[in-house]
Amino acid sequence: MVLVPELGLGVFVSTNGEEGSGFVSSLTRRVLEQFFPLPVSNLKPDATFSDRREAYAGKYLSNRRGFETIDKLASLGAEVTVSVSDDGYLITTAESGSKRWLPLGDQLFENADDGSRIAFKVDQSGVATRLYTAYGANGLDRVLWFHSSRFFYNASAWVLLLALGSLFGFWLRRKQQLLQTGGERLAAICLGVTSLLWLLFFAIFIILFNGAYGVEPEILVRYPTPLAWLVHILAIVAAILAIAGILGLFPVWRDKSWPLWRRVRHTVVVLSGLVLVWVLSDWNVLGFRYLGAFS
Repeated sequence: MVLVPELGLGVFVSTNGEEGSGFVSSLTRRVLEQFFPLPVSNLKPDATFSDRREAYAGKYLSNRRGFETIDKLASLGAEVTVSVSDDGYLITTAESGSKRWLPLGDQLFENADDGSRIAFKVDQSGVATRLYTAYGANGLDRVLWFHSSRFFYNASAWVLLLALGSLFGFWLRRKQQLLQTGGERLAAICLGVTSLLWLLFFAIFIILFNGAYGVEPEILVRYPTPLAWLVHILAIVAAILAIAGILGLFPVWRDKSWPLWRRVRHTVVVLSGLVLVWVLSDWNVLGFRYLGAFS
């Protein structure tokens, strides 16, 4: 809905699917342009604006999202990326595409193509902390790189790759008579079980959330489903074993029966698992915070 009190005009457009988002904004703009043509803007890009790119560049995530429960996952991949081009345009990039903006002053920017406007809130040092959209329905908070969707995806992919490698190495050594202490053997078994649990967790996790798209997705209508409970239990057990894996590092580096490359690899896998535990906790996948989603 767009209201223009000065013109006595209101335009409301509604669609019944996410695919209609582009149509909604496009039709609204076209109606306004048809009856009330926008004046031609005299704004020109200023190349010196590119010197201030660090003040605006980054990832911004809508504050209309979950914060305390697992519904925070719904905002995965929804960031708007802000950058500044060398020729002086501020660029916003989202799933719907990229837009170019020109500075008007006082943290206000005008779209170079359709005349719509956005604004930024900055801190005392002049660094942007929030982006206000052209429609004014919500703001987008700047998120640090370790809170971003990309970090979630990268950490998950990295641990999955290491988990596969650990299980493959475990399978190769299954018939070998290895010279190792009891502590080292226990550390290896713990890591193998943890790797298997991470693989099972992500396999079911992907199946579960792929089912969130549809006319009546079971995960949203009857949450938590048995599959959702299984995902959470796997995550909790894997997290506990990943944390316990720290204890296994002591005999691994104290006894030194393993080759150096294996000790280093084992340590990398354990520490990477700890990073993943933090990431899952950050996105409310661990623990029982997801219970609040249906309480």
